[in-house]
Amino acid sequence: RVTPRGEYGVPDGEHPGFPTDQHKNYDTLHLLSLCACVAALYCLNFRFQPTRGKGGTINCARAAAYAGALWAAFMGLIVTCASAPPASADEDKTGDFVVLWLFLPAWCYLAWKHNAARGRLFSYPDASPRVMRKSEDPRVR
Repeated sequence: RVTPRGEYGVPDGEHPGFPTDQHKNYDTLHLLSLCACVAALYCLNFRFQPTRGKGGTINCARAAAYAGALWAAFMGLIVTCASAPPASADEDKTGDFVVLWLFLPAWCYLAWKHNAARGRLFSYPDASPRVMRKSEDPRVR
């Protein structure tokens, strides 16, 4: 593909009608949309699917997965769109990569705990009916 944008890659601004920041604007829009969608999924999971019984582990894992996807999309937004372009092709960008992987497990753990705390409000003990009838909590009896 030679015309109208030249060789593959970011447009260099030599062609009229194709601004140099077009790709960056599209990337920003896509990553912001991804962040909004994943945040909405996390909120819906938190609000409308409280943890119950043995399904609590799966629900907390889902919340952690949504939080991890949100963190990755947010870091992609920062690295791709909010930071300055590299001065040269040889510039090392491992710092952003380290931040992504260093804080991702902690972020997922916090989401797990956040979701599990809400689940405790709605959960019932994993016990036999005989033990549940003797419980002091009226919701369990």
